[in-house]
Amino acid sequence: MSAKQSRAASAIDRPKAEVVHSLPGRMRLRLDARRGDEAFFDRVAHALGEVPGIHAVTARPFTGSLLVFHALDDAALLALCAELDLFDVLAAEAILEPFAVRVARGALDLDARIKSATGDRLDLTSTISGGLLVLAGVQTLRGQIMSPAITLAFQAASLMRGKF
Repeated sequence: MSAKQSRAASAIDRPKAEVVHSLPGRMRLRLDARRGDEAFFDRVAHALGEVPGIHAVTARPFTGSLLVFHALDDAALLALCAELDLFDVLAAEAILEPFAVRVARGALDLDARIKSATGDRLDLTSTISGGLLVLAGVQTLRGQIMSPAITLAFQAASLMRGKF
């Protein structure tokens, strides 16, 4: 068997990992198929621990997870895991985008849909402000005037500041 065929066969046998969460310098991976395999997790933790730019690796065979503290780009870290023949990563592209970016993109999309549906009469901020004012009214009717109603009204007013 050639080296190329050996690498291809090895890639087929590599376990699949899922990125559970990723923050700059910290990534948690789950390898459900290897849960309980202490030898595998020891081997992976040792191999990654030898890589420059990886500060620490915590392996938890019982839960099937790895916690990697690193100074690498997330994509580079995941590519390195495959390059070291440790494991492959499922759907890494979606996970690598920071959560805040995904939330901001979703908010912008929702804002555009609200504007389109209302002919630009409402946007996301005014919709949220109106919702908070309605909730403040509900709390007032329930007799919860001091804290919840005032808080909701204040938040609504803060959002509307500069709109009128």
